[in-house]
Order: sequence, then C-alpha cells, then structure tokens
Amino acid sequence: MRKIQIVVQFVARDLEEKLYYDNVLTGTDDEDTAIQYYNISRQVMKDADMNLRQWFTNLPALTTIIDKMRTGSERDHAGLLGMTWNPKDHMLQFPRKTIVIPPGVKFTKRQVLSSASSTFDPLGLISPVLVPAKKFISALWDKGFDWDEGLPDELQQ
Repeated sequence: MRKIQIVVQFVARDLEEKLYYDNVLTGTDDEDTAIQYYNISRQVMKDADMNLRQWFTNLPALTTIIDKMRTGSERDHAGLLGMTWNPKDHMLQFPRKTIVIPPGVKFTKRQVLSSASSTFDPLGLISPVLVPAKKFISALWDKGFDWDEGLPDELQQ
C-alpha cells in the first residue's frame, strides 16, 4: 500500500510541475510505468474534478488502452506547446512562418522583433534557428534604430 501512495505522490507532483495551461508533456522509461502513469494521472485529475484527455503516446500497448477510452474525433497528432507531435512517425514539427513584405515597404525594428518573437518555443527546441534573429535584433539596438524607422536596404534582407 505504501508503494502505491509513493507512486501516486510522484505522479501528482509530476503533473503539478509539468502542467502548462492545458498541456502535460512527460515521459517514462518503460511501458509498464507509462501504463501506470496513465491510470494514476487520470485518477489524480479526476479527484480534482479535471479531465485529462487527448492522450498521445508512441507505445502500442498504451495506445490500445487509450483508444478504448477515446470519444469524439480521432487524430494522429497532438498540438503541444506550439508544436505538433506525431507519435506514430516520432516527429516534432513547428509551424512554418512566411513573412511577406510588400514592395516598397521597409522593415522596422518593431516588425523584426514581432516576427522573431512570434514563434512559441518554451522548451527551447529550435533555439539554434532563432538565435540569428535575436542577434540581429541586438545589432539593431546597438545601432540605435528607432522602433518605426525603416531599416536601410543592406539590412532589409
């Protein structure tokens, strides 16, 4: 009985630390622990009058259990913390951003900052891609550009 209490406390603490708005991102080391985690976490949240739903996993045994509980639309991917996770393909994807600047319009420091800040990446998974934009913003600050001043042609690209 004591071991079950310890596991329940671990799951409850893990949920508390990893719950981000309506998403929980966590993992386990083996299939049996994942199934236990699933069952206990659903009960912990039910006891708090909350419903953990839209579960996604890459474990076939747990997927079978989840599919039996699933109601509503079936999806093969999950939106999670600004990214999409496809557990069957073991793939994380971030939305592709396209910036279109109409001809004759100059980019400003405000627009650069807005564009660079528009990617939600709380886990820092794509930081290497975002660092050049942040360095560019830093250079704009160093050069003293005003917020709405059009950048010179050599900085537009």
